[in-house]
Amino acid sequence: MAEKETISIKLLVDKEKNRVVFAEADKDFVDILFSFLTLPIGTIVSLADKKSNLGCMDSLYQSVKALDVQYFQTEDCKNLLLTPKSTVEYKYRNLELNFIGHDTDPPTYYICPTWTCATETHCLVSMFENAKCLCGEKMSQNAFFGGNIIRRDRNNGVVFVNGNEKFIISDGLHVKTVSAETSLAILQRFKIQDGTALEERIVTVGADEVLNLLHHSMLSKTPLTDVFLLKQNKIPRKRIKTEPLGKLQSQSDAKKMKLNILIKKSHNKVLYAVVKEDFLNFIFGFLAFPVGSVIKLLRVYSSLASIDNLYRSVRDLLYEAPGNFKDCQYTLLDPDVAFHHFCKSDQLLCLKEEDPSNFTITKCQTCFEDGVVVEGNTCQHGCKQAKLRCINPKFKNTVTETGGEFIKGSMMFMITDELIVEPHSPISSISLVNKQGVPFSDLEERTVRVGEQEALAILKASLTSKTALTDVFCKN
Repeated sequence: MAEKETISIKLLVDKEKNRVVFAEADKDFVDILFSFLTLPIGTIVSLADKKSNLGCMDSLYQSVKALDVQYFQTEDCKNLLLTPKSTVEYKYRNLELNFIGHDTDPPTYYICPTWTCATETHCLVSMFENAKCLCGEKMSQNAFFGGNIIRRDRNNGVVFVNGNEKFIISDGLHVKTVSAETSLAILQRFKIQDGTALEERIVTVGADEVLNLLHHSMLSKTPLTDVFLLKQNKIPRKRIKTEPLGKLQSQSDAKKMKLNILIKKSHNKVLYAVVKEDFLNFIFGFLAFPVGSVIKLLRVYSSLASIDNLYRSVRDLLYEAPGNFKDCQYTLLDPDVAFHHFCKSDQLLCLKEEDPSNFTITKCQTCFEDGVVVEGNTCQHGCKQAKLRCINPKFKNTVTETGGEFIKGSMMFMITDELIVEPHSPISSISLVNKQGVPFSDLEERTVRVGEQEALAILKASLTSKTALTDVFCKN
């Protein structure tokens, strides 16, 4: 599908209050909005050039980038976190506007340069170039040349929304079909009593506007007004009341991770925690979590401004017209973490990882070299497709099994309240305390444990606050 440089949407604007009442758009714009739910958190931080202002996520991302590769199981573990993949990245090629930043190229994967090995003998695919195939060759052949490796999109190019419906989108990104409401109901829903202050405007939406909308949707309850009327490029963190998570069933201590935290007693504030590699594996994994999975984990009370509304909209639309939103239940409301982006040992949050053996490639070398995309089971020459297994980059050996860890074992790290991570050093710890001017008499050490309840609280705080550890461990 050919991408456009811009699309147009229609706004109803309250001139007196300088705000968007609602927008009217077709499925192309709604597909773009819904795609926000499929993006890993790390991708959003990267798209914002590490200036997303999304709680502690910028600090966490920068910590991964700054941490020496010697602390990771493999070099690719670090790359896995800095450039996390989405399970539906193949669908991004069908979006009308490309805002992800990969130009028009599909995602790149690599296979063995020996064709029979790639399609018949070992049938492996790698996310990273020059991984070692089981035959001993380096996997250097670009497997996405011409789009040949495909994950089956049985919706014939449909991204998320099928049909030609028009949609009404509130300033807070609540989406409904136009046919779902009468004109009078729309006026009543948006509390419109006097139309003299209202004005219709057609606005042009390009990649820059979509990126701004993505970032504002997680920080503001009025993203349409912010982007199209106020023209805000910088994203101030607007204070949004956080919703309580509620209590979960308690776990045994055997299933919990242990942290040693240093508290500034006079302010009841965490200065830093000393943690093992299990906690680092857990918290670094946030960068690979798709937004939709985060919203589900937090029970649609993420406090991420307008994103909860977007999630609820998908849920409501699936109930009202399930035929027009095929497969959205899984791709938007409960997206898997991409294959091999997940650490299962000591994993406290209930997330699913994508099946690492869901790639197919046409076994016809002629089609592959010609860049022919084959959507069926056979190519024009009658060649069938081979199923490939994705190599797990968290292991030094060539394996396709799931699991594995990002960080090497038997390591200790220091993590600050803002989730800045460094290797643990007593000298660095003392220097941190001195820099903050805290007298030693004002310090207190505590041991805390992290189970499912605390894990969810840390996830939420890391997305919405600059003091994630204090919010979880020192709030009464």
